[in-house]
Amino acid sequence: MMHPLVEQFLDYLALERGLAANSLAAYRRDLEEHLAFLSTGSVDPVTATESDLIRYLTALHHRKAATASISRKLTTSIGTWWRNACALLTLRPTYRCRAW
Repeated sequence: MMHPLVEQFLDYLALERGLAANSLAAYRRDLEEHLAFLSTGSVDPVTATESDLIRYLTALHHRKAATASISRKLTTSIGTWWRNACALLTLRPTYRCRAW
């Protein structure tokens, strides 16, 4: 089951921004993958730190994910989620992270 904030975010993208089904599916896949990675370290996505995000991006790099895919995951899916769904939180791990 996905984190409730992520479900609300996907609903927001569908209802308020009118994203197409393909785009929503891509966001869902990227966020599910990111949350699965966080859960292996027992990290709640709301309390994730920049270090947690860097560990995830490093893992993607070691799995030989394409640079464009890593960048998309960071800037589009994960970055957009943190900027919108978690805007009220003071801790946003993507704030100072740079894509490769």
